[in-house]
Amino acid sequence: MNVSRHSRFAGVLAALLLIGSAGAVILPAAPAVAIPVRVINGTATRHWTPSAVTVAHGTSIHWHAAGGNHFIKAWGGNWTFQHVLNHGATVARTFGVRGVFRFYCTIHGSIVNGRCVGMCGRVTVT
Repeated sequence: MNVSRHSRFAGVLAALLLIGSAGAVILPAAPAVAIPVRVINGTATRHWTPSAVTVAHGTSIHWHAAGGNHFIKAWGGNWTFQHVLNHGATVARTFGVRGVFRFYCTIHGSIVNGRCVGMCGRVTVT
């Protein structure tokens, strides 16, 4: 890895660590953005962290199950994506089209009256 790519990766990692799960993260189309799954306060409640990211088109998003088993599914848009994500596994998707792409875990979330409840997330591609 050259110094430039290493520096960009370090910047992306620092942004993810600083933002946490409180809000959206805005990142350039550089290395992949990680969206890990983790446990909150040791309870059974799970969430995506960060739960929302904004990236440039062409960026790859990597979902990683840092805890538990999950089933990622797209909802509320014109994209199709579903994947079983067992503990420790990672799955990726490259977003080459601009738009808003919502997803949720069918095990720890649900769609109720057109709204996602529970373990929900969003990728905005500019």
